Amino acid sequence: MTDEKLDNKPFYRFFAVDYFATGEGRSYWLTICRNYQSYDDVDREKEKFAEFVNCDYYMQGFEELTEKLQTAANAVKNSTKKDQFLEMGLAYIGFGLEKKNTYDLMFSPIIDKTEYPELHNAASGAFDELVKILTELFPRISENELGKKCIKFWAMMHGLVGLLDLDIDPNLDTDASSAMSVVVRDLRSFLAESLEF
Repeated sequence: MTDEKLDNKPFYRFFAVDYFATGEGRSYWLTICRNYQSYDDVDREKEKFAEFVNCDYYMQGFEELTEKLQTAANAVKNSTKKDQFLEMGLAYIGFGLEKKNTYDLMFSPIIDKTEYPELHNAASGAFDELVKILTELFPRISENELGKKCIKFWAMMHGLVGLLDLDIDPNLDTDASSAMSVVVRDLRSFLAESLEF
């Protein structure tokens, strides 16, 4: 945008902010009614608003993910810790696939997280659930080993969300299609084998 002056007159500019994290593809029209001196002023205001909206969705996303992990573990709380962990893994994958846009935003670099410390708190809730269950599964594990296991399992779940999101056609005659169809057919068994307890 150019930095053209607007003669100190109130400047009304309409712009659309996509709430892409809702997954509904809606746009909301906003009116900015201020005495802007340039188009750059409006663009800065738009960016600040968009970042604010994104931060809100970011926090809601991690809060919802944390809740889903807790609910999954509690649903089988009378089972083994391994079963609880597997259910948490399935809940993580389910969340990532059902809430694709929110999930993508949660792990996106578009928000400068150093400016919003509350975002770190929201994100840590889900990770704390992972630490908690792995500590129960491996009670004598060192802190370093626990950290490595957390990252290993988190990376695996995160990678599976990305691969499953590709919607690879199981009818294609390719090695990737064949492998993915085996995994999709029984995701729980795949996770049980892959988690190497």
